[in-house]
Amino acid sequence: QPIRIFTQQVLIEAINEFSDKNEIELDYPLTEQQKESVKLSISKRISIIAGYGGTGKTTVLKATVDVAEQQLRSVFILALAGKAKERAREAIGKDDITFTIHGFIKMTSNPKNKAMLTTPLIIIDEASMVDIVLANRLMNVLHGTNFSMCLVGYTAQLSPVGMGLFFHACVNKLDTINLTKVHRQAETSLIHKLAMVVREGKMSEIKEWNHEKEGVFFVTCEPSQKDLIKSI
Repeated sequence: QPIRIFTQQVLIEAINEFSDKNEIELDYPLTEQQKESVKLSISKRISIIAGYGGTGKTTVLKATVDVAEQQLRSVFILALAGKAKERAREAIGKDDITFTIHGFIKMTSNPKNKAMLTTPLIIIDEASMVDIVLANRLMNVLHGTNFSMCLVGYTAQLSPVGMGLFFHACVNKLDTINLTKVHRQAETSLIHKLAMVVREGKMSEIKEWNHEKEGVFFVTCEPSQKDLIKSI
């Protein structure tokens, strides 16, 4: 069942307001795809935002948090690994809503803390790495709460080390938006251009590094971190 706290019109107005603010502060508004992604993640019980690097998943996360908090909903951004959690924390700019999944399960297993889960929006970043066992543990913790969940990731990113695919099995079977438009910030990235070529299954010539300040190159060195640092 959908979660309805905002009317659809008020929700759209809040998303447009964030987009206008983003354009003023960062010089780019939300794309129509991104606006639809924010709307989906807030209005559906379970939603999926899929897209490769550069398509603006982090921007969608920031907008979703901003608009959901206007609804007075508690928002939690979860990630499998501590590094991913820290990246999300830096991107969103909020310390108190980002957790590893294990940390969130531990925190909310305490009945006193579980009381804070009032219509929570649970966002799982880099969800492709989450296995089915951990997803089941998380669902058990959320049982009995009026939660909604948004899975953010890409099927070609790292898959789970543990048993069972969670994100991959849900993409396009549940409400999904596949972000495809690459933002102009990423379009000029040489790493992104190389990734696009690889994604299409093509070979790309990568030259030896000759002290260039930017680009994608091979660095000749011994297979050790110490020698790599020395070479660079």
